[in-house]
Amino acid sequence: MDKRPPFPLVKICGITSKNIAEASDNADFVGLVIGSPLSKRNLDIDTAYEIASVLECSKPVAVTVSSELVKKYLSGNFDLPFLQVHGNARAAFLQYLAELADEQFGLSLTDEMHWRLSKWEFQKFIDSIFPITKSVAVSLQIDELLGRRIQDEKLKLLLNFAKYSNHSFLLYLTIDSLDRAGYGGTGKTWKWTRLPNLFETLLVAGGINVKNANNALLQTGADGIDVSSGVEINGRKDSVLITELIMEVKSYGNDKDIEECA
Repeated sequence: MDKRPPFPLVKICGITSKNIAEASDNADFVGLVIGSPLSKRNLDIDTAYEIASVLECSKPVAVTVSSELVKKYLSGNFDLPFLQVHGNARAAFLQYLAELADEQFGLSLTDEMHWRLSKWEFQKFIDSIFPITKSVAVSLQIDELLGRRIQDEKLKLLLNFAKYSNHSFLLYLTIDSLDRAGYGGTGKTWKWTRLPNLFETLLVAGGINVKNANNALLQTGADGIDVSSGVEINGRKDSVLITELIMEVKSYGNDKDIEECA
């Protein structure tokens, strides 16, 4: 069965105002940067909640590098439904998965862990964490997705989940050009290459704009795009560019008219 959505998915990231959130409401996801002080798009939690309140169709995603925010989210003390993790936040989320694996199976974490579980045990574990992980998105670089030069055993575990599970268990994976602190939104492209065929939803990010978005989809085979600086003029989100990008991507490979958000 083809796992791909009927239209490519669009995430507009780094929204900082209600009016731009409203302009982005035909996107599938709207990213609100929280707990990421080095980002010029960073918001406090209350402001993020206010912006998210105007969305009627798009799913609000808290995008963060904060390990403390991950703990808050996992404890249920957070009012946004979805979370995307970078940097220290990704490390905290992976640690959480590692602790669950140890608790349920008593196994140390290595990239060979799945071989020491029966297929039934492995899928049982994936199914047990799905109620939590289905709302979490993880940012990766292409070398990480392809298994190149990965030192973090917990990241290898996550990628094994993605490779060997018989269904998706994450909200999506974003393949991005991350800086040294793990921040996205750099505006830098990476050498687009065909992405592995996983059950996970894959979004391509890094220097995407209305002119190259469909080419990025064509070359990578991704399920959608994750855009921030590509819909900005002089560092500020532009509602016209956002509308143009959404319409361009949603019409990719499809002759049907695009339905407006009801």
